[in-house]
Amino acid sequence: MSTGFSLNQIPFSRILFIIISINFLSRFILVLRPLPYLDGIMIPDDAYLSLHLARSIGDGNGPWYDDVYTNGFQPLYVFLMAPVFALSNDQVEGPVKIALLLLSLFDTAALAVLMLWIKKMTSSVVAGIASLIWIFNDYIIPTTLNGLETIIATFFIVWASYYFYLIYYEKPERKNHHFLILGIIAGFACLTRVDSLIFAFIVGVFILFKEFADKKQLIIRASFYGVSALAIFSIWVIYSMYYTGLWYPESGKAVRLISLTHANFQTDLGFFKKIFWHAGAMIWRGNGYLIIMIILMMVFVLRKKLFTLTLVRSFSPLILFFSIMFFAYTCYIFTSWYFSRYFFPFTVLFILLFAVLLDVILRHSSGTLRKLAIPLVLLLWFVPLFVRGNFIHYYTGEPDNTLGYRNMALWANDNFPKGTVIGSSQSGALGYFCPDLKVVNLDGVVNGECYQYLIEERNMEYIRKRKIEYVVGWYNNIDFIKLRTQNFKESDLQLVKKIESFQSWQHHWYVYTVAP
Repeated sequence: MSTGFSLNQIPFSRILFIIISINFLSRFILVLRPLPYLDGIMIPDDAYLSLHLARSIGDGNGPWYDDVYTNGFQPLYVFLMAPVFALSNDQVEGPVKIALLLLSLFDTAALAVLMLWIKKMTSSVVAGIASLIWIFNDYIIPTTLNGLETIIATFFIVWASYYFYLIYYEKPERKNHHFLILGIIAGFACLTRVDSLIFAFIVGVFILFKEFADKKQLIIRASFYGVSALAIFSIWVIYSMYYTGLWYPESGKAVRLISLTHANFQTDLGFFKKIFWHAGAMIWRGNGYLIIMIILMMVFVLRKKLFTLTLVRSFSPLILFFSIMFFAYTCYIFTSWYFSRYFFPFTVLFILLFAVLLDVILRHSSGTLRKLAIPLVLLLWFVPLFVRGNFIHYYTGEPDNTLGYRNMALWANDNFPKGTVIGSSQSGALGYFCPDLKVVNLDGVVNGECYQYLIEERNMEYIRKRKIEYVVGWYNNIDFIKLRTQNFKESDLQLVKKIESFQSWQHHWYVYTVAP
């Protein structure tokens, strides 16, 4: 294909090196920014829960949180961070920066695999354009640098999908060891996020269909894939069963209970309408301009009768996986405040679809349109990006000491005497930054004992059992305690103060004393 674009004449290996270098540098510059700034705009409370548990494991205490072992975390990220705490004298701020650096590496690796995949399906030109949309993206940046496992899971899912593509669309002769490797990659996806088991299962189903004609090869290859994937995932199963007797993270059950409680367990049509609206709005906020470009290109391709299902068949496992995940999180988990990271992998799917459509247009359009297509795409992407201003703000914004979760932890450390027992539904930053306080988790995400009390609507009984002196949280956190306590009395929790000097993600914090 000749597009008149000189990028085609540069070796792809050089393009790949330049692109991934730019990507990593763009993330590394952000990692160097002050922690108070990053905490205020990118790092949720759950990130500090993960780091707290990594510190506990690194110190040789196992997944210990709040006087109890927990499996309420996604394992691989925590396991990767545990040695950092074991080897570092800095047990607080330094590991946060190392965690963000680690996520930057996975972000860059995910882009590298995605570029290789797009290059196989299209051209160097299209792969280069798609990579720019990844690098300069005001949704991808804060999501991948959120201090959680989001980008790690995305990397392994993309890698497994790309390897599946190589096996069935690129390799002249499939070998059994290819399925062993695919299973290992899928297994690491599951080890990163347990819900990736759905992805591993879907890939397994596709293998069964692809190999159905030869029963002997089907059994061998499906076994190689399944056994290797389960072998990797069994690391988590054994570890979690040893400490807690459970393999499924208790955090999933807890967050579902929270969402149902706030909806008063009224999962009627109106409730689902609201959930679907939130999900669609989140996907649109993160990918709106990319979706607009896809729609415009799809209109052109359909009018020219150039679109066929073969364009998307190579990433059909991803399409099926993301579709199932969408309905799983909207029809079962419900926690709309997590949708920004739950639905992040949709961005990968949109970029793949964008790439194949752009390639069709470049291959089948006239000379003038072919020359204008790439400048027009770049204009449609970069003008709104810089008009919105979020991307530039990440690099130039001044730290705001009135935002983030870290502020509440520092305030608690300064205002509560050493050894004070405090409880909170959002206990991540409090537990991580306040080693001299006794922090008790009250939403059950990392506290199986508390979860049982929540199920039985005895939350205040648990609070008193644990001798909690103060409860801190947002207004909806306090409301959750009331809703999960039968016969709650307003005198059970007495308001001490509303903290006016800072907020966490647009929410004020409240401090309550616990009545005897």
